[in-house]
Parts: sequence; C-alpha cells; structure tokens
Amino acid sequence: MSERVGGRSGSAPARPRPRRAAKLKRLGSLAKDRGYLTPGRLNWMKLPMDAKFPIPTRRSVRPGGFTLIEAALVTCIIGFGVVSMMRLLAAGTLSNTEATEITIANALAGNIHELTQLSSKMAFRDPSNSPSAPPPYTFGPEAGETLATYDDVDDFGGPAGAGTTFSPPIDARRQTIPNMTGWSQFIKVENVDQNSLTLVVPNGTSKVVRVTVTVSHRGRALCTSSWLVVDTRSD
Repeated sequence: MSERVGGRSGSAPARPRPRRAAKLKRLGSLAKDRGYLTPGRLNWMKLPMDAKFPIPTRRSVRPGGFTLIEAALVTCIIGFGVVSMMRLLAAGTLSNTEATEITIANALAGNIHELTQLSSKMAFRDPSNSPSAPPPYTFGPEAGETLATYDDVDDFGGPAGAGTTFSPPIDARRQTIPNMTGWSQFIKVENVDQNSLTLVVPNGTSKVVRVTVTVSHRGRALCTSSWLVVDTRSD
C-alpha cells in the first residue's frame, strides 16, 4: 500500500476542480490585463475592492462640452439658416409690395377708362363740331377748358396730342385722390384708321381713337392699358 501524507495519497498531486480552475484562469487573465499582479503573486483583495468601488480609467471618462471645431460648425450652420430665412422674408415682402402697387395701378387705369366712356357728358368729339362737318375735327382741349369742363374724349389728348398727366391721380369723378403722392396717370389719345386699327392717322381725321393710359409710381411704369373709342354719331 502507498504511503499517505496529510491524508492524501503521495503517488499523485491533487488537481483543482474544473470549474474552480476555469474561474482562476479568468481571474488571472483579468488581473493581468488590469495590472493587478504583484511580484510573485496575485493581489486578490484588489479585485473585489475594484468591483465594489470602481475607479474610472482614462478610457471610461467622456470629456464634456464641445470642441472648437464643433462649435464653429454649428455656428456656421445656424448662421446660414438665419441668413436664408431673412432673404426669404425680404423676397416675400418685396413681392407683396409689388403686387399691391400693380393692383393700385390697374385701379387707376380703370378710372380713366370709365371716365372716357361715351355718355351724355362725354362725346367723341367737340359738340361744337357739326356731325356733317368734314375732317379734320377739333382735337384737344379748347381754349379755357379744364379737367372739370372736358366734354369730349380728345380733350384728354392734351394740346396738339402731346398727352395729359395727372399727378396726383384722379378718379372717375375727376376728383384728385388724396394720399397718392408719387403716383401719376399719363393719357394719350390718337386717331387710328377705321380699316386698320394699328395705323395711327393725323389727329381729328377719323372716327376711331385709341386711348392709352400709363400709370407710374415714383417714375416707374407699373401698368399700361389702351382701348378704342368709336364715334357713334351719324354724318
């Protein structure tokens, strides 16, 4: 029989259990990675102490705040966005202003259109001219006539057909429109050929005139409108 020392057989050394051996191997690897090994032995107390009171390492600490490049990049992005939005708002405001001006200009041109329509107070040519009188007819305002006494369409053509300007503009009742500083209506009356309406003929020589009104605001033309007026009186 083999000799036993300390209650164990002296023929073979005792081997650790497989589960305990695997645990020791893992602890050894962990201790080696973290530097827990002391000369000749393992510092067993450091493992449980670090597990209960972990010490942050350089890798686990995340620096707070932003870097200078990140802050500059965010500032540039926000700046571009604000500038683009301001330009968009400015473009929208400008478009609304232009649309309002064009609407007003069309209304002012409509006033002249309504004013020059033939009626009991507005004839095609001066009432003093006989319907059977041969051309040329009297063209332009007669001596002493003013806006209040214009009684035929060609009176708005001005002396020698040079045109008439109203600034401030007027309405269809020949009244000056208040608070319209900078606005103007320029009216030009031309005789055109009855058989070719695009052909301009000498003043007072036909029974058709073309009335053209140009509405401007501060020297900038916004609207130009024209229409024909035909003499309905028989010769």
